[in-house]
Amino acid sequence: ILTKSNTAVTRNSANAAGDATEQTMATITLPAGLLTGETSIHIHAMWSATSSANTKTYTVRLSSTSIGSHSSTTTVSNQTSLLCHANGASAQKFVNNAVADFSGAGALGSSAKDANTALSVTLGCNWAGATLSESISLESYFVMVYPG
Repeated sequence: ILTKSNTAVTRNSANAAGDATEQTMATITLPAGLLTGETSIHIHAMWSATSSANTKTYTVRLSSTSIGSHSSTTTVSNQTSLLCHANGASAQKFVNNAVADFSGAGALGSSAKDANTALSVTLGCNWAGATLSESISLESYFVMVYPG
């Protein structure tokens, strides 16, 4: 395990346009050179949110590029799980071959990044629009590294 946290971080809605802006709930730094060769990383996040008709979106980014996201409405507990694989080139391309949210449709992306520099993984969330009296919590997360 590269890193993990079991300390919840909560975002409360403000019933304003800013609710639709993604807010970073956690940032994990991957050291330069970590993702070389055929290395894979597993990113797993546990989320909870207010049950309502309002859409909540949970996003995983690799150095600002979305590599996985999913949305929920009335589902209170959600999980995001991504397995990202480096292809061995100097400018790594991560292929996300799994996303599990157990609550709705997920979206996958791939990203070419230079593995010789430090990369960041961010876990973020937002509502579809202004939302009254709701919360989204990142309950826990971990990042595992599988050396190639």
